[in-house]
Amino acid sequence: MRSLGQVGALPEGELYACARCIAELERVIRGEAGRRLGAAGLCDHAKLEKRNGKSFCTKCTRQIYL
Repeated sequence: MRSLGQVGALPEGELYACARCIAELERVIRGEAGRRLGAAGLCDHAKLEKRNGKSFCTKCTRQIYL
């Protein structure tokens, strides 16, 4: 793995990375959310279902705005 050097400032909330790096970041975030789920009773909204054209979490039944 090699460094690309210093990257210029990005607009807030934007992420530029290769697909493998984004997949790894997603895996880490989901793992951390899973650990916190048991401790704090939080839902990670891992599985969604469609009802009347809207998305809902199958676990906590909250509407998810995509």
